[in-house]
Parts: sequence; C-alpha cells; structure tokens
Amino acid sequence: MKVDAPPQTLNSYFQELESHIDPVLLPQELITTIGQVTTTFPDYICNVFGFECRCHQSQRSDFALNLTARGSQLLAELSSAREVCAAYHQDPKWERVSDFLREWGETNETPFADANCVWLEFDINSPPSTPGAPGLILFGYWFDTNESQMIVHRPLSWLTGTALPILRGEKLPPDLEGNILRCIEEASAHTDYFQIGAMLSRKVDGVRLCLFKIEPDQILDYLSTIGWSGSGQQLQQLEKAIADFSGLVDSLCLHIDIGCKSIYPRVGLELLYDHLLPWKRQPNREPRWYQLFDRLVEQGVCIPRKRDALLAWSGFTRLESAVNPGVLLRGLQHIKLVCTPDAPLEAKAYFGAGFNPLSVRPTQEQK
Repeated sequence: MKVDAPPQTLNSYFQELESHIDPVLLPQELITTIGQVTTTFPDYICNVFGFECRCHQSQRSDFALNLTARGSQLLAELSSAREVCAAYHQDPKWERVSDFLREWGETNETPFADANCVWLEFDINSPPSTPGAPGLILFGYWFDTNESQMIVHRPLSWLTGTALPILRGEKLPPDLEGNILRCIEEASAHTDYFQIGAMLSRKVDGVRLCLFKIEPDQILDYLSTIGWSGSGQQLQQLEKAIADFSGLVDSLCLHIDIGCKSIYPRVGLELLYDHLLPWKRQPNREPRWYQLFDRLVEQGVCIPRKRDALLAWSGFTRLESAVNPGVLLRGLQHIKLVCTPDAPLEAKAYFGAGFNPLSVRPTQEQK
C-alpha cells in the first residue's frame, strides 16, 4: 500500500475530545501521553478508541484502539506502516504485531473483514514517555464460527500454534499451551465467544482470557474447575461482587490470566449492557447506569466526583473538517471490577468515542 501524502492523524479526533475530558478522569499529564500515542497513527487506524479510568483515587490509565479493516491492513504491512506510523520505528515488538495482523487477515475468507475483533491497548504513564508497542493485544474468537457470519480458518491449533507464538516471539511452553486449551475447553460449556490477549510488555508471563456472557452462578464453579489459585478472601470478595452487581447489568465477562504453572489469582469481572454495541445503551437510554454508579459509590470503590464526570461523558462532537467530516460519538463502554490478592475490590470505568461519517447524523437523544 503506497501512501502519496501524509494522512490526518488520530490526534485530530483526540483534540476534539480534550475539552470534554474532566481532569478528574484523566489529568493533563496523562492526556499529554495519550496525545503522543494518537499522533503516531493515521485517523483511519480505528473506528473506536477508549480510555480507562480507575474509579477511586488512582490516576493510572490505559488507551485502547479498536482496529478498522484499513488500519489493520496498514499495520500488517511493515514497510508501509513505517512510512505512515511513527510508532513502528520505536519498538521492535511492532514487527510481531505486523506478523500477527497479516496472519489474522490471511485466515479470513475476506481479508481483514473482522478487524474490529482486534484491540491494541497501550499503558499510559506519567510523566509522558515515548509511546512503544501496545502492552496488550486482545482479539475475539467464536467457538462456532457461523456466529460471526464470516468464514474464518482459525482452529484452536492455530491459536496456540501460530497466533500466540507470533505475538510472544516464541513457541508456547507445553504447560502454558495445555493450561490455555484446558481453560478454553471448560469455557465452551459457558459461552460462545471469548477474547484472548497476549501481553507484550506486562510483567505477568501469561495469556489473558475473557469469557463473555458467562452466567453469574457459573463463575465460581468454572474457576474451581480450572484450578484457579485465588485465596479464600478473594473468593468471598468475588462472590459478593457478583451478588451486588450482576442484577444491575445485562451480562458479565470474566477475565483470567493463564500462566504455565497456574491460573493467576487476579481476576476481573466486566459489567456489561451490550458488549457488541455499547453506544446504543448510554445513560440517556439505560437508566441502570445511574444505579450501577450509585452502587459503586456505596461500596466505596468509586468516588462521587468520578461518578458524576463519567455519567456526563456521553454525547457527540461534530467534526467540521473538510478532510473527514462527521461526528464523534462519546459513550461509556463498561465497568470492570478487579479482585487482587490482599487488596480491596477495585473498579475501573472504560469510556471512549467512535467516529461516524457525516452521512450518519446523531439523533436528538444522543445529544
């Protein structure tokens, strides 16, 4: 893919959002770092990008990109990506990202048609530093590929024998491969769809597994079956979180980290209204968001100031640019509860924006 002129960068969208970001959610030093990431990519790299906000006092954050077909194809072509994306000159791990995305495209009957199943997640630090490769790559996987309405050639042998080794830069250790396959096999009784993530720059040497639409009463049994290494204190904490919050949302997503010798004790629990189309379930249409945030405040895992700022986030921003006119839809994506050994329950909010071309106008309800 030959590029004749420098494209508009993703930062052109991010700049439009900055005035809407309450400093209690993302302080200026984190906004500066995110701005550095967005200037390294063209605007068409993703259709949705999002931020992580820790709902209590912490100011740490992550920044995630949901790839488009065009963006995925660009990143898969290393030489072309280096012409356009400044980030590709900063960290050798990007070569692994390119190899993975090229493989991803080749395993779909229509190359890159399901690129929106892939997320790149960047660790955002303060003070600002030169952006490197993403810390985590998450990609979706259907047990029954007919559900995805696409023809894909990605058996589990491809997952453990090709995709994950590419991202890790080495063949999977036999113990890790066995643990992954065992956890996935057990999950098939509880869900049709999961995401799996490779940690490129995280301290934990493992693989992230996210099980969508798992029933609340099945979570503890599943963890017991796979030999989860959590403590009794964590078990009680997780059981209470399920009881306190599952009735306020449509579905749950369980996050586990799989290692060579064990299933790590840290677990996450996403609270979801619509995991595929969250933009249609914003607070103006889904009043349970208010109940959910009130419950988070009552449980001491969210400060009122952040609750109010997050509930005020949704809306839209018009882009009048002649280069790529349209609207940025701002919205909440989900809440994640995190259970960590010897630590109180933690809540994280995920919010972001998605680009719609000018032909798709926001309704009065979205304002």
